[in-house]
Amino acid sequence: MPNPYFSYSDSFNRSIYENGFRCHPLDVSAHVKGDLTNSYLLNSSGYRSTEFLGSAQLVSAGCSFTFGSGVPEHKRWSSVVATSLGKSEHNLGVCAWSAHAIIENIYAYIAKYGAPEVLVCLFPEPSRMPVPTVEGLIESDEGPATGSEIVNVMLDRLEDASYPNKPKYSKRPHKVDDVIPVELPLYFYFKYIKMLEAYCQTLNIKFLWSTWDRNLSEFLETVDHGTENYRFFGLSGYVPMGFSNMSWDISINGGGMTEDSLEDSKRLYDGCHEHLLSEDGDNFYLGTDRSGLVHWGTHKHAHIAENFLSLLA
Repeated sequence: MPNPYFSYSDSFNRSIYENGFRCHPLDVSAHVKGDLTNSYLLNSSGYRSTEFLGSAQLVSAGCSFTFGSGVPEHKRWSSVVATSLGKSEHNLGVCAWSAHAIIENIYAYIAKYGAPEVLVCLFPEPSRMPVPTVEGLIESDEGPATGSEIVNVMLDRLEDASYPNKPKYSKRPHKVDDVIPVELPLYFYFKYIKMLEAYCQTLNIKFLWSTWDRNLSEFLETVDHGTENYRFFGLSGYVPMGFSNMSWDISINGGGMTEDSLEDSKRLYDGCHEHLLSEDGDNFYLGTDRSGLVHWGTHKHAHIAENFLSLLA
């Protein structure tokens, strides 16, 4: 008789034992909300990219900022990088994904379509993580689990190591955010990235990555041991962002903004990339997706692209 420990639903088993390339809805509303300005053309796999017919020369991966929420496709950071290098691009940006899911999908893409020459990734904050939830035992903020399922969660309190609001006691069903410390996704975040680095070295893929998370990037770029932390920890593919020098960037921890951010962004503008400002108007400062948190405008995408190009050109 099979051990029940290994006997789950078909969907849960597939999420554990398989790593197939992930396809997504072809309905744009499943990817971006409230944008009546920019168009979003999805390929047959549900990505904002050209069709995947064999590997492209350059593959980009990340979350909504790599998908290009709120900006024209040709002005998102990865497209600017590919165009500047004269390389074809496949974009694997998926809104709200964790670094873990992004990296798993990169492996699946390469297995299916082949290895690119260049892989560039802009990872989200490390508090995101796929977590198994179990009915009656542990559940996410999305509600009670049905059987066992994998849920992508965003753990709170990443910025406060003392966990001031974490309950002293918990009872079943436990909330993921109450019983899992942010150190767990942080641990796997860098393990996954280091494994991807080794994988790309084996396949002779030029791999560069960074993060839009300001707290993490500033830590990695701080000099603590006679050199920057990312060098000290051997993160050879890391691209410094220099967010501390972007005085005009008022996004929340480097990520989302609000509609109220527009006037402040205009006031703090430092005069660079004037050609983009003349072309894009307010979209230069702020994304056109105006539902909840708003994404960056074309200005920050240009800076992200330049940082990657400084190590690729």
